[in-house]
Amino acid sequence: MPKIVYDVEDLLDDIQAFVKANLNTIIDEINSEKDDGIDLKHVDNDAYFMQELNSKQANYNPFILFGVSNIETISNGYDAAANISIEVILIFEDTNGLEANIPRLAFRYNRALRDVIRNNWSQRVQAGKLVMEDLLPVPYTSLNNSKKTRATGVKIITSIA
Repeated sequence: MPKIVYDVEDLLDDIQAFVKANLNTIIDEINSEKDDGIDLKHVDNDAYFMQELNSKQANYNPFILFGVSNIETISNGYDAAANISIEVILIFEDTNGLEANIPRLAFRYNRALRDVIRNNWSQRVQAGKLVMEDLLPVPYTSLNNSKKTRATGVKIITSIA
């Protein structure tokens, strides 16, 4: 039987699986904790896109785009390892017209992503140590939408052998 190699594809599949399985629970916890009427919406299980968007993205609010932003391969003869950066980005739009709430929504979604990744990393992923960086909330322009849309997320930095 050939040796099974844990690769970038497996890493992305694991991240998607545990984020899908746990993110909405974290969102509910944050909504209950804050209890101020500024509620995060759940992410639909079909609203996850790997590495690129397709035409279905416009039908979801919010949706998640995740993928590899950098791979640095380190080789020493036959042994090789890869340092990998993966961005997990949540895009949401303000459907209430309350522009003042957008920063709070962005920071809460960012926290939800950080919490779900931190809580599940060591149990679900066969990669190296987890390093996480927050991605600053930025405006996101959608060609078929005039609503206030924002993107927030985290960058995961890890390694696989």
